[in-house]
Amino acid sequence: MAGRASVGNGVTARRRRRLVALHVEHRWRRYAESPEAFFRECVWVPAGIKLGGTKGRVPLELFDYQQEALSTFRDNRYVIVLKARQLGLTTIAMGYALWMLLFRPGSNIVLVSKNQTTADKALELLDFMYQFLPESVRARGPVPENTAAKHHSYRFPDGMVSQITSYAATKTVAAGQTASLVIWDEAALAEYQEDVLRTLLPTTDAGGSLIVFSTARGGHNTFARLYRDGARGENEFVPLFYPWNRSRMVSEADYEAKKRSLRAEPWLFYAEYPSSPDEAFRQSGRTRFANIPEEEDCEKYPLRGRLEWSGSDVTFEMDEEGPFRFLAEAVDGPPRGATAVVTIDPASGTGGDYTAMVGGWWTDDGTPLRGAYWHSNLVEPAEAADEAAKLGRFFSDSAGMDALMVVEKQGGYGDTLIHELRENLYYQNLYRFTYTGHRKYRSEQSYGFPMTFARRPLVIDALARWVDVNGQVMRGIDPLLRQELSAFVIRDDGKMQADAGMYDDMVMATAIWVYVLAERGMRATIETISEQPQTVYSVNHIFEDADRVRRAQEQKDRRYNRRLTRAMR
Repeated sequence: MAGRASVGNGVTARRRRRLVALHVEHRWRRYAESPEAFFRECVWVPAGIKLGGTKGRVPLELFDYQQEALSTFRDNRYVIVLKARQLGLTTIAMGYALWMLLFRPGSNIVLVSKNQTTADKALELLDFMYQFLPESVRARGPVPENTAAKHHSYRFPDGMVSQITSYAATKTVAAGQTASLVIWDEAALAEYQEDVLRTLLPTTDAGGSLIVFSTARGGHNTFARLYRDGARGENEFVPLFYPWNRSRMVSEADYEAKKRSLRAEPWLFYAEYPSSPDEAFRQSGRTRFANIPEEEDCEKYPLRGRLEWSGSDVTFEMDEEGPFRFLAEAVDGPPRGATAVVTIDPASGTGGDYTAMVGGWWTDDGTPLRGAYWHSNLVEPAEAADEAAKLGRFFSDSAGMDALMVVEKQGGYGDTLIHELRENLYYQNLYRFTYTGHRKYRSEQSYGFPMTFARRPLVIDALARWVDVNGQVMRGIDPLLRQELSAFVIRDDGKMQADAGMYDDMVMATAIWVYVLAERGMRATIETISEQPQTVYSVNHIFEDADRVRRAQEQKDRRYNRRLTRAMR
């Protein structure tokens, strides 16, 4: 073309520049829509000896679990990740933060770690990624405006600014800010986890996201609670778990070598290199219930509500805030021929340990049906006794007899419950234990279920026979019970109890329930009953009904007098 310089094949320099600019713009828009493409084509990370053979940098290649994590970060506002060591998830999180800074103008990213030094190191990793971006991407993107150690900002041509700030996990971290994204790294290692969470959540109220990830440090801290509640669907967080064998940095030989080095305290090893969430959260001892069902196989109780007296009977009322949880087949009470057992593991009701209550019976096929439960640490024994009496009445058998009420005797709380059930609620079907003395023919009966040193392992063994997934599994293993089962350990001294900081109230209430069912042999099927001779007519039930009505009226009178007394104070 006359008067115009050409650059090979007749393409002018001006047209070539336009084509290059169009190509750069096309790539930029593709990266803005796909962080995966941005990672694959633009991001380099530091290389250790295992990754690259020599020190330096290598392209960031996403493994399947990293791809899953990245997609989850993008599609959900709240994500919590429980992970093993050396999985590269901090790298993925920082790459995602860089993507937001470049392709989401006006982003405000808050980076939190256990201390300022660790937080700043994560920010240095982001700097490394930015430094080795393709020149065309850096030229098209925002201009770095502030590169201080704790705060970076990037200005766009239209004046918009994206920024990221690193913080230590203090009680008031990032208070008052409005964040587009919060990344909380090694959350379980933070000293003030509950305070940090309480401060960070409001920063996302305007539509921001929060990513929390960490290795485990015991099963009773805020991180563990947040993860477990997320796994049960009881909060907004989407849970992810990545075990040690997903890592490209840890071989089978490495795993076994590290395991041998910590064989004296294996739970310390499993916290860093877990194969399951149960292993990760264990803090002491070895698990007693090794073959419990997976969390997704546990049976959630679909009905929640409260039990209310209706004359001498009890009715179930649906209530999302109610204290009772029922399986659907248990809300009509035990079938004909089945005798229900209700067990209680009592506590003070002033915080701390929980009072746990379980009710159910044998099914026709000889499987225990754990039909309902109640669980609270803020209800005192006298009030808990009233709830127990209602459940016992609700689970009365076809002859009108209330369920067998079994109260564990411990710490005086069991005695309080028993006294309330007998003297004020007139409950007639309380479990009685027979003590046998050394002298011949000497025996003594006592209300309640004493948990002696010799009896405890027998009770726990009874439950273990019904939670082994390799055998017949009882009905009604819900996520709450499963959580306690997974944290029930055998210590080095042989004692069996909840792991450090965990609870075993529901485990013990359920174990006693199974033990008593087996002890009393309460298996009666429809077929067995139909083969029995007809019973002789009796009028005893008339007197029993009258007695129940009298007791119910007396109970109402006592409640009225209590309210009247309080009102006159």
